[in-house]
Amino acid sequence: MKSHYLVFAYRCFLLSMLAVITPVFANQAPPYLSELLGQLPSSADPKVIYGGDSLGKAEQLGMLVSGTDALQANKWLAIDHPLFSRFLRIKTKQGAVNSWDVTLQTGKNTQPVKKGDWVLASLYLRAAPGSGKAKVSGYLERNQPTWHSIADVSTNVTEHWRQVIALGQAEADYPVGNLGLSLHLALGEQTLDVAGVTVLRLASDTVTEQLPATSLSYDGMDKNALWRETAKKMIEKNRTASVTLQLLTANGAPFAGHDVTIEQLDHDYQFGTFISSLLIQKTDEAERYREWLKEYFNVATTPIYWADWGWANSERRAEYEAMASYFQRNNIPTRGHVLLYPGFSFSPQELLVLKDDRAAFIARVNKHIDEVIPFLKRYGIKELDVINELRHEQDWTDIVGLETVADWYKRVHAQYPEALLYINENSILTDGGANQNQQDHYYQTIKKLQALGAPIHGIGLQGHFSSLVTPPEKLWPILDRFAEFGLPLRITEYDLNTRDKAGQAQYDRDFYTAVFAHPATVGITRWGFYQPQMWQPLGALIDAQGEPKPNALAQQKLLKHTWHTHEQRTSDTAGKVNLQGFYGRYRLSYKLDGTVQSQEFTVSREVAGALIPIVLQR
Repeated sequence: MKSHYLVFAYRCFLLSMLAVITPVFANQAPPYLSELLGQLPSSADPKVIYGGDSLGKAEQLGMLVSGTDALQANKWLAIDHPLFSRFLRIKTKQGAVNSWDVTLQTGKNTQPVKKGDWVLASLYLRAAPGSGKAKVSGYLERNQPTWHSIADVSTNVTEHWRQVIALGQAEADYPVGNLGLSLHLALGEQTLDVAGVTVLRLASDTVTEQLPATSLSYDGMDKNALWRETAKKMIEKNRTASVTLQLLTANGAPFAGHDVTIEQLDHDYQFGTFISSLLIQKTDEAERYREWLKEYFNVATTPIYWADWGWANSERRAEYEAMASYFQRNNIPTRGHVLLYPGFSFSPQELLVLKDDRAAFIARVNKHIDEVIPFLKRYGIKELDVINELRHEQDWTDIVGLETVADWYKRVHAQYPEALLYINENSILTDGGANQNQQDHYYQTIKKLQALGAPIHGIGLQGHFSSLVTPPEKLWPILDRFAEFGLPLRITEYDLNTRDKAGQAQYDRDFYTAVFAHPATVGITRWGFYQPQMWQPLGALIDAQGEPKPNALAQQKLLKHTWHTHEQRTSDTAGKVNLQGFYGRYRLSYKLDGTVQSQEFTVSREVAGALIPIVLQR
């Protein structure tokens, strides 16, 4: 009886909420709006700022599709569905250079949004029946330059209707008419159906964990997906070696018939993270941060940004130095990011002043290179991203040309020949793998720089993923293509920006597995790991309360169990022990004269199939 009363009371509450927040729909609120409100806690104080129109007419909703007739066609269609009666069908006829060459834009906010307010967008998507699948790269954003995004609504779409949720917190005030939803659809030939679009403003103190979230979806999620067995075989081939340990006593006699323990201490493969200045602070939080660094990672990326907020600022430069010193003292391999960031939004203002004087511009950049190289040498930083995002950040190359970029590589190499010099680029692995134009541009840029004599030693591939993740098996042909250069490939900046923690853990695991399996890759670097210190906080391993998220547990299971070698063996009559292990550093433990002793050895590609003699020491 009590439960019936509670249900009745809750329904009355929903009806009252509809009357309060959408008075024009008091008697005809569309079912999809009622459904959405029923998913929210009352404390969120939701206010409709776009949508909720029961008729679903394009002119009333203000939904417009941009793109030439050669690229797209769209029309409204009727449907018998419990939540909506009409939907917009958008056929993208082919991919384009830019994903936004076909864009669905909603109308703009009809009520102001204040800094700190939460904004939630809800819409229903499907790929048109019989069309297969679709992809959406979408944003809840300022609907005018500078197009600043406050939430991501990118996702993979199947032929089944699915509610998609985007949530973000306003970092500034948005007056009426400044905020809307944009869906970029020129991601290949596809047909997308859209319905039930609503945008709500929520209270600034809303508990976001109580709000609905979009579940991650991608091909290959199934635990029995065929790519998993392929990856397992690739990992065994590319990341393990069979060796024979020849155990000898000090006088050269075989150490026969003895029990030994073989424990992997570290991976040869580099599992790294970008680091914030919290590393060098003297607080309990900073101490935990340093402990997490050692627990989860075996390599670090330290910042060396040249900007007024970076290297050009004396206090910030002192932080860079303190961080580099910490890594050196603790024997943590370190790479630097980034020597040159060729856009004025990432440059010191003194460079902007020189933009009309090519010679002076080049001279100032050369001077900076000459300043940073001694720093890198002093702290043993032997790998760095020399230049970043040449495709999008073209301010510098518009002035000096690609030839000068090659000259900068040569200058770094001449002064620091031991260092591995990387190039780094975004949007190569992401967006469902549909970014062919970005991939082509990066490939051609590397070819051009090599033709100009640039000593590029490694290729960096960023991986800032939205919910539009790339299926694991689709990563391999992209990696194959860039492996053609014969250079090591590194995932330099990985995170997955999603509120679906379980899905995030699964994709993190699958992404790591697919990349680890590929023979050309040498490491994966997360773009931070502690939520309060991250560019994309939702991508964290450790939440704001200092607790490991499901993706942290998934990563540790891979590194400490699945890809970890721990064996108990008995040496044969010749003192030999056969071992198949992952590349890395090992400890051999044994008893000698009743005392447990240990020695270290290494398994690598170079010793595969070899006999490794180990003279046991007391």
